[in-house]
Amino acid sequence: IESMTLLMQNHLSTEFTFLHNSDKHQRNRMLYYQILCKILFAEDNNEAEFYEFMKPFEDRLNELSLLSTREEFQQPQVQHAIIDLFLDLRGFIEPIQSRRSFLLFFDWFYPDYMPILLRAVEAWSPDPLTYPLLKFVGELVQNKSQRLNLDISSPNGVLLFRDASQLICSYGQQAITQHVTDDRKKYAAKYKGITICFNILARCLGGKYINFGVFWLYQDKAISDAFSMMFQMILNIPLNDMMNFPKLTRAFFLMMDEFSSEQMMIDPNLPAEAFLYILEACEIGIESSDPYIRTHACTTLNNILTFVFPQVLPRMLTSVFGMILFDDNNDQWQLSRPLYTLVLLERDFASKYTNQVIMQQLPERREYVTKLLSNLMEGSGWTLSTKDREKFSQQISNLKRELVNHQITLVPV
Repeated sequence: IESMTLLMQNHLSTEFTFLHNSDKHQRNRMLYYQILCKILFAEDNNEAEFYEFMKPFEDRLNELSLLSTREEFQQPQVQHAIIDLFLDLRGFIEPIQSRRSFLLFFDWFYPDYMPILLRAVEAWSPDPLTYPLLKFVGELVQNKSQRLNLDISSPNGVLLFRDASQLICSYGQQAITQHVTDDRKKYAAKYKGITICFNILARCLGGKYINFGVFWLYQDKAISDAFSMMFQMILNIPLNDMMNFPKLTRAFFLMMDEFSSEQMMIDPNLPAEAFLYILEACEIGIESSDPYIRTHACTTLNNILTFVFPQVLPRMLTSVFGMILFDDNNDQWQLSRPLYTLVLLERDFASKYTNQVIMQQLPERREYVTKLLSNLMEGSGWTLSTKDREKFSQQISNLKRELVNHQITLVPV
């Protein structure tokens, strides 16, 4: 116990040589702080011990907070100091599960020390030196075990996403200008940083501790900027590359799963080419041998296909079909084109609607009208091929001709 107390009080001692060679011992120093974190939070009543433990970190952060210029942040000794610091802090927060313990760290670190990290990323991007800092943020925004559930009155969720957005934009702006032609170097030199950014965004979107409605309501650019950069990074990656680097692929589909669940339908600036890219990626993803990729690709596709404005499409079908059945016009061919697509998308509703039309007619005409309407899809392969479209248009023309020949005027629904 005495030795452990001494260790906890001197965890950054110069006697620990592995702490002074971060290039070789990144995993070791993270593991070291993971273990110390578990020891520190082994008991519940440990607030005083926590602040005492964090004092050496606090001293280093306060010293770094005095730096202001890009040149100062680019000094090799400063770079090493910042990287070591955020490797240690990431290792420290990684094993935390309880909300109380995590918020103790969160309130100590945020927002006072976040500017150091943001300025460093801005000064170093897109250099791989940024990766430990990006990964720290990826851990900070992760709401595993509901450890980051903030009080409803707390503005920290909004502030944290603003900083995450700034970080993603700062790094992404430089990353998309980088051209790496050697396939063996693409991931390490470029795609790894983008992968981490995708994970940060996915964890923010899926964390359920950020009220994104506030950003849209007050036209806060943080959300539109983050999504704009997300689209730019996606389109900057050839689809083959997106599917051939497993960590990148997994991060992409996790992000798309979270994005498509709600924000995709709200974002007014989704580029058409990005939407098509996402659909093409999902088409490949659902055939993946990796269950993780396949699951998120299927969920993304389901989210997109489910949100086809469930109230709008039936209303459109009713309007177009009604124009054909009840209106005296010569536009059957033009109207039949969108109607066919709407029938494919809304088969069940189309069937219910035709039944309503039939029941609205005079009893002696119902059998004949039923026969006419049931013939509309006869011979159709239920595809969007030109052949099936033409067949449907011909059946619509036949329907109108039969009604005219038998002098039948349908009763509107």
